[in-house]
Amino acid sequence: TPLEQQFVKFRDENPGCVIMIECGYKFRFFGKDAEIAAKVLHIFCHIDHSFMTASVPVVRLQVHLRRLVNAGYKVALVRQVETAALKAAGQTDNKTGPFKREVTGIFTKSTLITEDDIDEGSQDSRYLVSFWESNTQDCCPAQVGYLAVDVSTGDIVYDEMQDDQARQQLDARLEHLPPFEMLVPESVSPAARRLLDRELARNVRIEVANGPEVFNLDDCDKRIQDMVTSCPRGSST
Repeated sequence: TPLEQQFVKFRDENPGCVIMIECGYKFRFFGKDAEIAAKVLHIFCHIDHSFMTASVPVVRLQVHLRRLVNAGYKVALVRQVETAALKAAGQTDNKTGPFKREVTGIFTKSTLITEDDIDEGSQDSRYLVSFWESNTQDCCPAQVGYLAVDVSTGDIVYDEMQDDQARQQLDARLEHLPPFEMLVPESVSPAARRLLDRELARNVRIEVANGPEVFNLDDCDKRIQDMVTSCPRGSST
């Protein structure tokens, strides 16, 4: 169906994400995402046309979104960007096709901030932590860069240090600011791998950043410059 074709497009453009698609008064899941939703959210999943499907009401979006990210999933939220009224009034060039939809946000444990989080005023930190090592060989000291960001408060902690082969300095920082979630390079030292295994055992979500350019200084600098220059004047981004 046209809606299923939209799902396939969003799925291919956002690998590794559970896709939630707004359809009127509910959000729908398709394929394996529907099976994941059924297991995590305790909802019914059934076959419909070409895919398994499941749905949740729009009014319960924040509750179900929080449950999915707390279970360790990355969720892409797809919203309708046009309405039946606009199509009926001829104010869109899409008169016969399915409603236009766009990904309006991608969320994980540390990046989802709901109204309930603000109202409750939780004091628990939600640091998204990343680090980089200049040497990933076994039994080798290295220069280590460390960054922790709490999206809910805007708090940023960063450091750079010369660390020993056991990565004791990195270990101390992970203990001092316990990560809620981690973004790490594809290649890490055996000592750092042991620290990551420990954090996994503590139910910390860990995502491996694909591609060497993610932690390349020149590429990162260019992306930041492009982002700043593309912002409208006066924007707070």
